[in-house]
Amino acid sequence: MKAPIDKSRLLLYAARVLGLLWAGFWLFFGIASGVGENLQLSGIIMHILFPGLVFLGIALLAWRWPNHGVFVFLLIGAFVLIGYPVMMHHFPLSTIIFMELTMALPPILAGILLFLSTRMKSVGTTT
Repeated sequence: MKAPIDKSRLLLYAARVLGLLWAGFWLFFGIASGVGENLQLSGIIMHILFPGLVFLGIALLAWRWPNHGVFVFLLIGAFVLIGYPVMMHHFPLSTIIFMELTMALPPILAGILLFLSTRMKSVGTTT
C-alpha cells in the first residue's frame, strides 16, 4: 500500500526551494553586475550585499523558523511590490514589471506556501 503524501511537507520544501532560488538569482545578479561594471572589490561586495545576501538571510531565516518566514517573506514581497514602482517611477514599465516578477513575486509566493504548510500542519492534514 502506498504511503500518504504529506502535503504540508511538500509545500514547506517548495517554499524553501523557491526562497533559495530567489536569493541565489539575486546573489548571482549582484556578482555579475558588479563584475560587468568593472567595479572594484568594495563595489562588487556592495552589489552582493543587497539584495542578494539580505535575501539569502531571509530565506535561511524562513528555513529555520517557518512561522517567522511567512511574515518576513510576505513583508519583503509587499515592500518591494509597493516601494519599487514608487521609488523607480522613472524606469520604463517593462523594467518595473520585470523587477516585480523577480524581486517581489517569489517571496510572496514562498510566504503563501509557508503559510499553507504551517496551517496544514497545525490542522493535521497530510493527504
